[in-house]
Amino acid sequence: MMQGPGSSIRMKNEQDDEAGQEMKLLAEKDFREKRLEDFDDVFADIINGLLFHGEKRVLENDLESGMPRSAYKNEKNFERGINL
Repeated sequence: MMQGPGSSIRMKNEQDDEAGQEMKLLAEKDFREKRLEDFDDVFADIINGLLFHGEKRVLENDLESGMPRSAYKNEKNFERGINL
């Protein structure tokens, strides 16, 4: 089957659309993950699992909420400690 000159453009646009949708899904997943980490019990479980092989050394009652901070990097610079 022969493809016309516009067919490669359509295929590229479809690929871009799929990539854009995948990025949106990943961003939503990342947002949900960060929201879960806001819960003291979930955060304590993550730390205990990753650092202490599941041993309960960090308890949810030992945790305090802090000021959310973020880092932003663009092509020209890197800014640390941006308060949200």
